[in-house]
Amino acid sequence: MTEEQEGKQEEVKKQEEEKTEEVQEEQVQEEQVQQQEDSEQEKDDKKAESKEKARKELKELKEEIEKKKPKKERKEKEPEVPTEERYLTVSLTEANRFKPKYRSRRAIKIIKKQLTQHLKREVKISGKLNQKIWEKSNKPPSKVKVRVEMTPQQAKAYPAKK
Repeated sequence: MTEEQEGKQEEVKKQEEEKTEEVQEEQVQEEQVQQQEDSEQEKDDKKAESKEKARKELKELKEEIEKKKPKKERKEKEPEVPTEERYLTVSLTEANRFKPKYRSRRAIKIIKKQLTQHLKREVKISGKLNQKIWEKSNKPPSKVKVRVEMTPQQAKAYPAKK
């Protein structure tokens, strides 16, 4: 029996040694994983620091640029150019030749074209006139009365007040 007990004791010792080796291997693996995580965290920290430095540098550069810029001086109002006002009626029946989808868009172009030809200067259409044309979506009115304010270089078209 002593031999059997000794054999069992040896087996138990071997098993214990194997277990301790496994535990040691696990500890080594855990340490390696921890080191990798630490190194990744250090890298992230370095990146964050470099980003912060870059932001600070950017702020400094912007501040320097702002300091170098001369402050804007207020422009003196130009003397008002005498404006002339005219009332015209523009026929938009030509827009009905196009598909309904494009009629209002075409009506705006027709107004610009006719007023430019008549007044011999660049014409801009006001938002109110634009709204009046688009009021019924793609069905523009057949004709529009327009009030035009003219300066030497350009003219602006408004709907005529009734």
